Amino acid sequence: MPTVLKDEVREALTQRADELGLGGEEFLDKIADETSATTEEEVLEFITKANHPALTMDPMF
Repeated sequence: MPTVLKDEVREALTQRADELGLGGEEFLDKIADETSATTEEEVLEFITKANHPALTMDPMF
């Protein structure tokens, strides 16, 4: 996610993550942006280290 977009939706994402019990600001720290990853491999490494909840979801395809 681009940093600019992440900053624009920060308040809404934080609020919704809190509502879902995902930890608000902590959840945002699990979302990669161009400052943390630029390739698919880097994103996977980042979300693995961050323990992103997407890692426990069933595959879409």
